[in-house]
Amino acid sequence: MAKPGHPDKYMKKPNIVLIGSVVIDHNQVEKIAYVRWGSPAMFMSQYLKAHHALAPTVIASYGLDFVPYLDGITIIPRQPNVPATVKFENIIVSGHRTQYCHFGQTALPPIEREAEAAISRADILFLAPLTPFYPASFVDLLMKHAPASCLKVLLPQGYLRAIGGNGLVEPREFVEVADILPYFDITVLSDEDHPAAKEVVHEWKYLSPMTAIVLTENALGADIVQAQGVEHVPTIPVPGEQIIDSVGLGDVFSVALAYHFYRTSDLVSAVQAGHRAAREKLLAFS
Repeated sequence: MAKPGHPDKYMKKPNIVLIGSVVIDHNQVEKIAYVRWGSPAMFMSQYLKAHHALAPTVIASYGLDFVPYLDGITIIPRQPNVPATVKFENIIVSGHRTQYCHFGQTALPPIEREAEAAISRADILFLAPLTPFYPASFVDLLMKHAPASCLKVLLPQGYLRAIGGNGLVEPREFVEVADILPYFDITVLSDEDHPAAKEVVHEWKYLSPMTAIVLTENALGADIVQAQGVEHVPTIPVPGEQIIDSVGLGDVFSVALAYHFYRTSDLVSAVQAGHRAAREKLLAFS
C-alpha cells in the first residue's frame, strides 16, 4: 500500500490538507480545566508547526467565536461561514470520558474553488470529522479533486458518534464504512471509540481490503491490520500520575504516523513514530 508520491518527497516539504471539524473545547481533564481550541485539524496543525515547521491547510466551517484561535493557522474559508463553531465538553475522570457536543450539524465545510485547489495539491490528505454529518457524497466530492498519488488518511471518530438531543455523545456504528473507507490508504481507530473495536476492524478490513487499519490501544500500543494479517507494535506506557492532558492524543499520534509513513513507506516504524509523539503529548500541556 506504499504510495509512490513525488520523486523528491524525501527532500520537499509535503503539502498537507486537514479536512474536518474545528471546535471550541470546554475540558475538565486529568490535572487541568480549560476552554480553548480543539479538533484533530488543530492538534495536527500545532504538531506539524512545532515539530516539522509545516503549515498545513485546514478546511473547516467555523464561526466568529473561533477567529481568536486562528493565529498562524491557514484555514479555508478565509472568513467565518456559520453562526457558531462546534463546541465540545470533555469531562475525563479516572480515564473515563463523558462528552457533549453543541452546534454539530454546522460542521460540514464548503468545498469551493480555493478548497478544491488546495486538495488538488495535497501530498497528504486527512479527513477527520468529529460528528457523523459527513456523508459519502461529500467524501466522493473531496476525492474527485485529490491527486491519485497523495496519501489519504481517515480518522473515523466522528462517524462513531451519535449526538443526542441534549448534546450527549453516545456510540454509533459507522454505517457508511463500505462507501467511505475504500477511498483511504490508512485509517486510525482508537479502541475507546468503539466497544468492540478488536472485532470491528476485521469487518472493516473485509469491506476495504486495500486500506491499512491502525487500532490504537492506549498503554498496550497499536495493532496494524492489513491483508496479510495483524502486527502488534508495543509502546512504553506513561504512568497515570504523570499524565497532564490526554485530549488530542490520537490526533498527534495519527499525524506523526502519516508524516513518517509519507517519508518512509514503512508502516511499523510510522506507528513507532506515532507512539513517540503521543508519549510526548501526554507529558505536556500543548
